[in-house]
Amino acid sequence: MAQIPSWQDEEPRNNHGAVGWTIFAEKGYNPAKTIHEAPLEGFHSLTYRMLQAGKSEPAHSHETKEHVFYVIEGEADVKLDGKVHKVKAGDAIHLPPKTQHRFINDSAGWLTHLAISSIVE
Repeated sequence: MAQIPSWQDEEPRNNHGAVGWTIFAEKGYNPAKTIHEAPLEGFHSLTYRMLQAGKSEPAHSHETKEHVFYVIEGEADVKLDGKVHKVKAGDAIHLPPKTQHRFINDSAGWLTHLAISSIVE
């Protein structure tokens, strides 16, 4: 069944210190959700995230998740396994499982990005 959800129709949630709206999620990882809430197979989630100016998230990693982040708007630092990288709109970041990461928004505006996750076993 095809679906066209909007992040604007969802309630925001805290996503490691950023505001996040999960757009799609994997059914196997979310068995209590309906097929409309979690339609994907072999994929974990697609989340629209916004990190306020002057805020950062705690450093963390995921044992079995791989991530791709795509920066839509703004700029920030991303700390990957202890090394800091500047990112801006248009940049994409790939994180294999177990990569410690942290977004640090020291800019004057919001950082807006997509977080695309998959489960790696």
